[in-house]
Amino acid sequence: MPNAKVLSEKQAIVEELTRRLSSASAGVFVDYRGITVAEDTQLRRELAQNAVQYSVVKNALTKFAVDKVGLEGLDPALNGTTSMATSEGDPIAPIRIISEYSKKMGDRFNIKAAFMDGKVLGAQEIEEIAANGPKSEDIEKNREFMLKSWKNSLEQNASWMNYLNSKYGSGLDYLADYEEVLKTLTDADVQAMAKKVLSDGNLVKVIMRPAKEEAK
Repeated sequence: MPNAKVLSEKQAIVEELTRRLSSASAGVFVDYRGITVAEDTQLRRELAQNAVQYSVVKNALTKFAVDKVGLEGLDPALNGTTSMATSEGDPIAPIRIISEYSKKMGDRFNIKAAFMDGKVLGAQEIEEIAANGPKSEDIEKNREFMLKSWKNSLEQNASWMNYLNSKYGSGLDYLADYEEVLKTLTDADVQAMAKKVLSDGNLVKVIMRPAKEEAK
């Protein structure tokens, strides 16, 4: 049996994953098995510049976390090699960046699952968003969530560290007009970006067991 130290370390990891998932406006799970060191470095740099946290995760521990926050629909994706990208601000950023890399790398880097606003995105929902854009009520809900998360992040040391790294590492000052830009963002702006991001077809469907036949 694992000793107390190992159990404590695993518990700490689950708690941190739970915090990330519960505070995220959106997130993406990826099969990264074919990515090179150079590509991984470039990906991490771009994600950091957009205030997206990215890390390789252990499936078993992540399953505990997703179940704790009510995202059980992500469980089937937690197999093989898994990395997770989450954003506490812009919900489109992790999906947009990961989708762009998935498109460039093909089968070497695939999206396994995604969630937004505390809800797992199914294949049909992704197709609907890609075709018609997010619904107005969903956009407003995310706008409120992002404004609240942004104001809360100003009180967190980790958020300021990410900001300073982006500002002085890449020259990106994403806090300068954040609130104004977010408030003036239109439905058409969000829908246009969603169609661009979600039209690439980089979706992996995981089937854990044969689907039950419908009763005739």
